Amino acid sequence: MLVERYFSKVNENDIPARKKLFQNKPGIYILRSGCEDSPTPVSRICGEDKDGILYIGISSPLTGGRVSELKKSLAPKQATKGHLAGVRYQANDILKTKYPYETLYLELIVADTSKDAGIMEGKRLAAYVDKYGELPPFNRSG
Repeated sequence: MLVERYFSKVNENDIPARKKLFQNKPGIYILRSGCEDSPTPVSRICGEDKDGILYIGISSPLTGGRVSELKKSLAPKQATKGHLAGVRYQANDILKTKYPYETLYLELIVADTSKDAGIMEGKRLAAYVDKYGELPPFNRSG
């Protein structure tokens, strides 16, 4: 069974579920604050992101790799290494207070190919910048 979207708490070990659902397919992952039904808004230059998006990234496959690295790097007491979004999170007490670890979750969206995933990520990031005047707070520029 291949699904198109999947939501997961950052503090859940969901690798078996992701392997079953995504069957090593590529896609994008979106780190959000709050919960699927009630995201925590994120203040941006040109308005408030009511979807609570903190990071948009690409992974091939969605069953491990970058997604697992991000989850590990966000965990409390984790050494500041691994995924750069997690490193930025761990290094900033204000971010950890405003977006507590227990409230972080991921939305995973499957793509047919790695190329499609790259296009999807680029479009999502461009739309975010167009709407809010900047990248999501945990994404880096350049």
